[in-house]
Amino acid sequence: MQKAIPAVDIPLSKRKNLIMLLLCLAFVLASWFIWRHAGDEPQASLFRAVALAGFMFFGVICGGYGLYKLFDNRPGLVLDKIGINDNSSALGGRLIKWGEVVRLEEREVYGTPFLLVFVTNPEEVIRKEPFIQQKAMRLNYKLYGTPVALSASALTCTFEEMARLVREAYGRHGGDA
Repeated sequence: MQKAIPAVDIPLSKRKNLIMLLLCLAFVLASWFIWRHAGDEPQASLFRAVALAGFMFFGVICGGYGLYKLFDNRPGLVLDKIGINDNSSALGGRLIKWGEVVRLEEREVYGTPFLLVFVTNPEEVIRKEPFIQQKAMRLNYKLYGTPVALSASALTCTFEEMARLVREAYGRHGGDA
């Protein structure tokens, strides 16, 4: 009888999340500064529009998401006999079953390494997601050939560790890494 292989849980990094929240706060303060100093200049409405966009994006969207993730105690990435459960990003929260995975490929985009997870039916994976995530996943699919990209930027491990663990789990449960 074969012994069950335990799941691998990689936690979210609270430290990295706090750094992201501090950066969001810095951009919110910069937006406030732009708003306050727009004055009565001819381009004041343009400056205020930029400040408002900065506040909405960095304060409401990024800051809100960062606060949500700060108190999220679920693992960022779970690798088990079923597949990859990704909760590490705004596009996460999905399960990719090992049977859907065709291959894994490492790629670097603007200095950030990603592990691309190529799946048998990308459109089906995309259709399962809410509207906003669908748009981002379609862009991933158009640019990289797959809607699924894993990053260690919000995890407690390095990219190399994450990629190794995913490849090992894929080799055990799904196919050739």
